[in-house]
Amino acid sequence: MVHLITLTVFIAIFAASQAFLEFLETPTIPKCGKNERYSSCYYCEKTCGGPSNKKCRERKCQKGCLCSMGYTRLEKSSPCVTNQECFLSRKCGSVFCKIGTVCAHDVGGYGYCKPAILG
Repeated sequence: MVHLITLTVFIAIFAASQAFLEFLETPTIPKCGKNERYSSCYYCEKTCGGPSNKKCRERKCQKGCLCSMGYTRLEKSSPCVTNQECFLSRKCGSVFCKIGTVCAHDVGGYGYCKPAILG
């Protein structure tokens, strides 16, 4: 009888540990930003200026948040904008200026976007 109880306890502990290990191995899906969706494998993400990184050429599978259908990033790591906003954005040096901003250049000649002053 003692062996039967010991075996039952062992089986219960083993089953609980297996469930715990499965819980630990379950990947957590990160929360994506506005107009983004999670992908477990993509090769590159399009930006308004074209592919955003060298992984597009290397064809390495990566996971993370991508812009939802109908949206594109102005540039790498920027928020997703509508494809229409992307089309209307203007290249300013190595960046893209959104609607409502204008291209400016600093002392070194590098382009940056600043709010448009209306009036």
